[in-house]
Amino acid sequence: MAMELDEQQQAAKAEYEQTKSRRAEITAMSVEVTEKQQPTPTQEENDLAALGLLHPDDKAPGGAPEMPPVGAQQAYLANVPGAAQPKIVTSAPPATTTAPARTTSTTTTAPRTTTSSGTVSSTGTASSG
Repeated sequence: MAMELDEQQQAAKAEYEQTKSRRAEITAMSVEVTEKQQPTPTQEENDLAALGLLHPDDKAPGGAPEMPPVGAQQAYLANVPGAAQPKIVTSAPPATTTAPARTTSTTTTAPRTTTSSGTVSSTGTASSG
């Protein structure tokens, strides 16, 4: 014996089904992102760093997908008017930029002399002590 649902119950059931499908979409997105991510640093980077062949700031290019912001996910799940389905964010690999040429400045210092008593003078004259 099937019970007939009134309008309010039908609306509540439709909202429940919509929320359920949206949660499934967010979960599928999370699984996809997790499967495509690569650990940072990678094992190869760790091995090279251990051998002293890789500077700690030199990393493999990015590009791993990321989940959309939590706020966008929450708005989508809460059925906020105007909230679009969040999309996976793919970060672009860092652009390779040429570092500006380093300039070196040359400073001159006065000659240093040491007296027989061990006193050091940077003016070029020995002081007595």
